[in-house]
Amino acid sequence: MKTEEEIAIEQAGFRRGRGTRDQVVNLRLLLEKAHEHQQTVFMCFIDFKKAFDSISHNKLWTTMMKMGYPPHLINLLAELYQKQNAKVKVAGTVSESFHIKKGVRQGCVISPYLFNIIAEMAMRETLEDFTGGIQIGGQEITNLRYADDIVLTTQSMNKLQELMSTNDPSVPIDVDLTRSSSGVWLVKMPKYLSQILNDYGDVAANGEIGRLVKRPAPTGKGSTAAAASGRTQDVFFCLNDQIMEKIKEKNKSQDDQLPPREHRFCLSNISDGVLRTVYTRTLNNPNSPMSEQIAIVGKVMQRAEVRPVENEQYMSMKRKQFETSQEPARKAQMITKKTNIYAPKRDHEENKQRERMKKAMGKRVRSSEESVLNRIFDAFSKNQYISMSALETITQQPKNFLQQLVKKYCNYNSAGHTYELKSQFRHYSAPKEDKDDDIEDDDDDDDDDDDDDNNNNNMDKT
Repeated sequence: MKTEEEIAIEQAGFRRGRGTRDQVVNLRLLLEKAHEHQQTVFMCFIDFKKAFDSISHNKLWTTMMKMGYPPHLINLLAELYQKQNAKVKVAGTVSESFHIKKGVRQGCVISPYLFNIIAEMAMRETLEDFTGGIQIGGQEITNLRYADDIVLTTQSMNKLQELMSTNDPSVPIDVDLTRSSSGVWLVKMPKYLSQILNDYGDVAANGEIGRLVKRPAPTGKGSTAAAASGRTQDVFFCLNDQIMEKIKEKNKSQDDQLPPREHRFCLSNISDGVLRTVYTRTLNNPNSPMSEQIAIVGKVMQRAEVRPVENEQYMSMKRKQFETSQEPARKAQMITKKTNIYAPKRDHEENKQRERMKKAMGKRVRSSEESVLNRIFDAFSKNQYISMSALETITQQPKNFLQQLVKKYCNYNSAGHTYELKSQFRHYSAPKEDKDDDIEDDDDDDDDDDDDDNNNNNMDKT
């Protein structure tokens, strides 16, 4: 593992060649240097309670991915921690097995490295934009660490309070334990019956969804083994008449889908010593500091199971459900009348207008090369740079033929996507050369004037 490369130098815990004495010496030297330079030092000593037990597994895997650890290593560690389960024993009663989602394995050689990884990311996020540590030798020291023991160092009390002011990520939960000692029955029922109670439970008067009825157990040739074993009464759960009427109103033409009204109610004793509780969750108002309210309904004293009676009505309902589940979600449907199909536009109006203009202009017939060159030279005498589309409009020649002539007599300018005549075919002169010629002519005239003045002076002397 590349933990040594990722962990900051301030962390001395579980590092090769370093220990607690190193940080004690560093802290002593820090105080001496601060006293020597007459600096004020403020320190805060932090020791986290149950630090190794508070590490979230999901947060650990996310942190390792951010730090660039290989995915196969993260998957191996996640698989190792996925199999961790535990039980709680209270007053001789053992709870059900539950999955552990926090804490590193005690006694494992990898656990200290995993703790250093999660602690390093937490310190990085805390000290990301913080400035105000002790400046010694051009280096800023904000903390010294050994495992979960941390010393924060600043130059002022305000900076120390700023460093320690962090938001509590935990969310308070309000748990109502008023009915925690009440006894409740835990009843398991089929899925279709649970759906019926959820849909039509409000229809029943006084919240009564059904009743438990005791009946003598059948005896004789058709009796079950349980009845023959000595049980004299059977318990049945009967749905409320109002609920059954609502179901019949909804399924008037589908009598075979009606659920059975009676179900067997089988009781079972709790003898495994496991403590089970039932609770409810209620969302609070957005302005409330508590996000939700959890209330303990009671502890489970009796377990029961509602089982359907395997009669003709029940088998017909199950057969219909099975056939419905096997039907495909999409079916082919016979169309009796023609439907409107809006096809996309084949062509736009701008393209049609362009095609009409081309047809009106007709096909371009190739002219003689001499006449086309005359048109090209005449066009370039008016403009030094001309595009290919402009040349096509001027000459009215096919593009392939015009490209051959342009390639022979012109140079292409990539900057403006235009063409210019080659130097040997240009018949216009540059304006700068005309100005130079005018200047030379003026100089010759001045020389002639000077010669005339000298001749006149010589004649006067004589």
